[in-house]
Amino acid sequence: MGLSVPIPYLTGSRLAAIGFWGLLVVRVTNLAWGHRPFDLWVLALVALPFVVMQVRRRPQSWATALVMIAATASIFVAGSLFTLGHGWAGLWAVFQVSLLAAIIAAASWPPGRQFEQVWRTRVLGPAWIVLIVIGAILSFDDAWRPVTIRHAAFRDPPVAISGLVAIGCAAFASILAIRLGRGGQMAAAAGAGSAILVLAMHVLAMFDLGDGGWIAFNLWLLAVGTLSLIEGTRLRELSTANRGLLAVGALIAARFFDTDLSFLARGIAFVSFGAACFVLNIWLMRRVRKTST
Repeated sequence: MGLSVPIPYLTGSRLAAIGFWGLLVVRVTNLAWGHRPFDLWVLALVALPFVVMQVRRRPQSWATALVMIAATASIFVAGSLFTLGHGWAGLWAVFQVSLLAAIIAAASWPPGRQFEQVWRTRVLGPAWIVLIVIGAILSFDDAWRPVTIRHAAFRDPPVAISGLVAIGCAAFASILAIRLGRGGQMAAAAGAGSAILVLAMHVLAMFDLGDGGWIAFNLWLLAVGTLSLIEGTRLRELSTANRGLLAVGALIAARFFDTDLSFLARGIAFVSFGAACFVLNIWLMRRVRKTST
């Protein structure tokens, strides 16, 4: 892996870059439990500038989109495996949400460019889906009960680097969240703002104030769903509206397993939501067709 890092820089080969990120995933997933060499983080950080260079130079290329997807997926897998069950019980959530929020912020900035470049659309969809799923997990009270921290864990270099990467991603996403909000992209701003939200809620949870975490992410799912639905219907963007439906659907599904309502009432709620999704999609498709003709 060390020998393969310079190949993309020397040759410009995007296939070699994709191969490196694939090797990183294979290496991380084959590590024995508890063995976390920090040099994998160093290699990833050295290889990342090539991805940024390709995004800036060839934003319309499918190969660039594949390199971007490979890099983000590889970093997500590596960081998740490094943070699960080590030291800080909530570090996995801080890392994952911060990384996904930073990806969404980068792909959504500047406002109005999301559908002009191939890599943006190919990265935004999966990032939003994974972030909404994680948000639904964090909307349960049980996800916040084991949030503890052992300061000795940060003497482990992989854990410490993972924490620094999460904080850096959270800072980057928070800055762009403010700019996206000022630019009128409120749904994207809510997605980017999830980084500072998860960080703040985990800090509170360490002081036995974890009840605010699941409440905050219930409200976050509702906000993302509402803002995406409004934005999708206003701009006639079916993908954005479906993202809002996914967020609302995830919230309803989460509360389906976490409520004392009768099975009949919950079933009626699901059927009503499915019918609403169908009607909204038909209505939006007809508006899009009328606009295009």
